[in-house]
Amino acid sequence: MKKPGNDVLVWFWIAVALPVVAAIIQTIENQRIFEGDVARNILNLTPLLTVAVGLYLLAGIFWIVVIHKALSMLRYLVHSR
Repeated sequence: MKKPGNDVLVWFWIAVALPVVAAIIQTIENQRIFEGDVARNILNLTPLLTVAVGLYLLAGIFWIVVIHKALSMLRYLVHSR
């Protein structure tokens, strides 16, 4: 059995960084909305808010990968002898 999860730390930090970047973008865009009228799409989102939502979704995917890899490492530790 091959040892899984050598890259989990990289995926973990990507999963942590993406929501932080999305929150910063969202804060900046909310300030722009507060200051003046900004064009919005059919979902009532500005382009930057759409990017922030996409980053949140991408972070969720990375968290699923991190959890899967962590469970794989636990399985490896339990079943390896």
